[in-house]
Amino acid sequence: REGFDSLAKVTPMVEAPSLWAETCRERPGAGPEALPWALLKDLALFVILKPMEDEATALAPPVPQGQLRSSEAVLAAESNAKKLMQMLGTWAKYLDDMGCVRLAVAWLASIDTACEAFWKQWVPLLDAF
Repeated sequence: REGFDSLAKVTPMVEAPSLWAETCRERPGAGPEALPWALLKDLALFVILKPMEDEATALAPPVPQGQLRSSEAVLAAESNAKKLMQMLGTWAKYLDDMGCVRLAVAWLASIDTACEAFWKQWVPLLDAF
């Protein structure tokens, strides 16, 4: 959530209000079209971030116990890390297919948050050694 916390603190539009018209314009010659902040925040959290977090959480590395040897756990964790890195393109296509390319900043913050959550799940695996 660090990426979203940082994004929430950014206020360039307040400092340069003339950027609103330039940023929110959908079509050349059309007036500005903007989403209310509360709607944008919910859209970013539930449509962009939540699916990313769910997929990253599903790839949590196994902790070696009982029948699972340490070497097998490390191999599975490495494989899952590669899968996560390959998902970035899938997540970008998902955003593009929804027609939300203008939410790229929220998308990047979501990737930061989802990857942070994934890598934090490695702590139990590392502690096993």
